[in-house]
Amino acid sequence: MAIEWYSCANCGKAVRSGDGNPSSYGCSKADFHNWSELGEVGRKNYSCSNCGLVIQADGNPSSYGCSEGSFHNWSELGEVGSRSYSCSNCGAIVQADGNPSSYGCPGGYHNWSEL
Repeated sequence: MAIEWYSCANCGKAVRSGDGNPSSYGCSKADFHNWSELGEVGRKNYSCSNCGLVIQADGNPSSYGCSEGSFHNWSELGEVGSRSYSCSNCGAIVQADGNPSSYGCPGGYHNWSEL
């Protein structure tokens, strides 16, 4: 069974699950999580410019389930790699082998520094 990404439209939490929808209990912003399936875990980094969520997928993730807007607005940051980068504008951290794309930052543009 494939491992899928899920995001909660209420609190913005993202989890990976191979068993279908994660538990609805424990949402920090509402009585229950409101999960949306984003797609399979993959080898490219993506960032949502609305909520700042960063996930790894092979294709463009689903736009449903954004906690900061009606829909996720994804930008591809590049291939997953072995070095860690942090954005000084939004705090996102990604694993990449080269400088990730600057697009998709809720703070305007990602400003990456290698950790």
